[in-house]
Order: sequence, then structure tokens, then C-alpha cells
Amino acid sequence: MIYHNIHRLLFTAMFLGALACTNETKEVENMNDDTKTTAHFTLAIGTYTQKEGHVDGKAEGLYLYDFNSENGQLSHQFTAKGITNPSYLNIHPNGKVLYACSEVPENTTDKGAPFVAYAFDVAKKSLKEISKNGTYGAYPCYVEVAPDGKNVAVANYGTGNIAVLALDKEGHFSGKVNTDRHEGVGPDTNRQEGPHAHMSTFNPKTGNLYAVDLGTDALYKYKIEGEQLSEPKVIQLPAGSGPRHMAFSPVSDYKYVITELSGKVAVLDGNDQIMQLAETRKDPSLPATGGAIIISADGKHLYASNRIPHNDVAVFSIDPVSGLLTKKGYISAQGTTPRDMLLSPDGKFLLIANQDSSNVTVVQLGENGLKVSSEVFEIPTPVCLKWVK
Repeated sequence: MIYHNIHRLLFTAMFLGALACTNETKEVENMNDDTKTTAHFTLAIGTYTQKEGHVDGKAEGLYLYDFNSENGQLSHQFTAKGITNPSYLNIHPNGKVLYACSEVPENTTDKGAPFVAYAFDVAKKSLKEISKNGTYGAYPCYVEVAPDGKNVAVANYGTGNIAVLALDKEGHFSGKVNTDRHEGVGPDTNRQEGPHAHMSTFNPKTGNLYAVDLGTDALYKYKIEGEQLSEPKVIQLPAGSGPRHMAFSPVSDYKYVITELSGKVAVLDGNDQIMQLAETRKDPSLPATGGAIIISADGKHLYASNRIPHNDVAVFSIDPVSGLLTKKGYISAQGTTPRDMLLSPDGKFLLIANQDSSNVTVVQLGENGLKVSSEVFEIPTPVCLKWVK
């Protein structure tokens, strides 16, 4: 009897111990699963889907890819078909709505080129079209949502105007639209015969809207008061420079504008006055082809892409006090026509979208902001990279 009781007690102890080990193993597995989940981010990629005068589009639509921030790997998740040339994308601050402009002529709809809103399904990592509007212009090439999520702005390159569309609380188009067409020309008669709005972006600190116009060599600074767009303050850049994109310092009031036609980065102070013009090209004797411009989250490094024939990214350090730039070196795009760039959420990787070689280069960065290693992923005609929150 005593033997059986002891045997039973030993068996019970062994069972409970095994159960505890099993639960502990499950907890460790769950912890690993959580860690694995947090290392993955969804990347939205805008593309060209058909042949145009400046590009041979080969994509099927806009893409969603999984990005593993542990090793820099990209893997396809979803393709949203049925949209032509979704060349630029942006995501609502709520992370639930993605907007895509269709870079086509304005006569496509009675509201200009198509402008599509998609619902993002977090669980399925997919997109579903929920509404369609217009960009109120031709050949739109940039989209950005206001920090407060109340408006989305689009730049129409072909017609030289911007449109600001009001959004409801869910991020859907509410119906209210403001537009403004720029006036003027530049000295380059081939590229600056009229206004060409190339970017519409919000200052994250002030909420002011800046439009960057390549055709008029100017920035246009707007305030959105209620549901109205103010008359813009015009900030003139050097004649013939062809401003393309701009970026705001996350740690100061300095602003940085990349010029497509002169191959410079213009550094502006808090009053929008030019303090410096920094050369982006390794060989200034070659044509200027400025592309994208981004700044690291800590405000220490600036990246400026040079498209064909350079096919590289100039890396600058930013002085924390003066805001001035010092060139650190170059990163090869490992492709042709680096049209857009994006830093990973942890700042360890630089992603480069190469339009004409149909690939995305993922570059691991060192503390100095320069390349440690890289890998190239084949993706058709990529021209815009955005994280889906």
C-alpha cells in the first residue's frame, strides 16, 4: 500500500513537471512568435503598369511585400490589380486606408486622373478598393495625407496644379476639394515650359502644405484654414534648378529640397531662406538627374538619389546646429534609375526602388549611414515605397 502511494506521488510529480516544462516551452515559443511578428513590416510599392514616354511599365498593379527587418528579406504578399500606373501611394495615419494616384491624363474621368482609396486588411495583408475620386489634374505623381488625417494632397505634374481632398474620420473622401494651379515658366524650355507640380507634402510640425514645382523653380507654401486653402507664399529657388522633392528635418526647422535639373540639395532655414546648395553628383560634368530625398529618423543623415546615368545615392551628414550638409560618400543603387527610397522603421536598412531595371535594392547601413551589405530583389517597375502602418 505504501509502495503504491509512493509510486502514485512520484508519477504525479513527474506529470506536473512535464506539464510545467510544456507550458514553459509554449511560453518561449509564444515569445519567439511575438519577436518574429514585430520584425515584419508590410511594404507598399507603387509602379508603372504600361509603357509611357519615359518608362516601360511592366507591373500588374500596386504590390504589398513583407519586409523582415532581421535580415532585410522581401517576399510578395498581395497585388492590387485594375489600376493603371499607380505611381504614388500614401497611407492614412489610422493605418487602415491606402491612397493611390493613377498617373494618366486628366480626361480619364470627369475629375481628372483616377484617385483610389483602398482598405488595408491587417490580418490578410491585402487591399480592397473602397472608393474612387479624381486628382483634378493630369499625370499625378505625388500623394500625401495630412498629419491630422483630415486631408490628402496630390500633385499633378501634367497640369501644374495641386488638389487637396477632405477626408472624414475613417479616411474616406468626404467630397470637399480645393485646387490651385501654379503660374510661370523656367529657363529650361524643354522641361520648364510651364508649371509642373512634382510634390505636395505637409510640414509635420506646422501642418502647412508645401508644393514643389519643377517648372517654375518654386515652392508654394499653403495653410489650410477650416476647409479653405490659403493663397500660397511663393519661395523662389535658383533659376533652372528644377526642384523635385523636399524633406523636413525631424529634429529641427530646417528643410531640404532636391533639384532635378541642377543636381543640388538646397538647405532652407526656418524662414524658408536658402543657406546652402550642396552638390549631389559624384561627377558634376554628367547631367543632373536628382530623384528622391529622405532623412534618417534621428536627423543625422540625408540621402539623395541620382538617377541615370549616375544610378547612386549621395549620403550626407547633417550638422545638428547649423543644419548644413557634409558629403559622406555614395551608395550604388545596383540598378537603373533610383526613383524612390525608404528607410526601414529601425533605420538599419535603406530600400531603393530602381524604376528601369525593375528591382528593389535593400542596403544594410552602418552607424555612419553608409553601406555594409546589400541584396537585390526583382520587382517590376517600382517607383514608390511606403510602409503600411
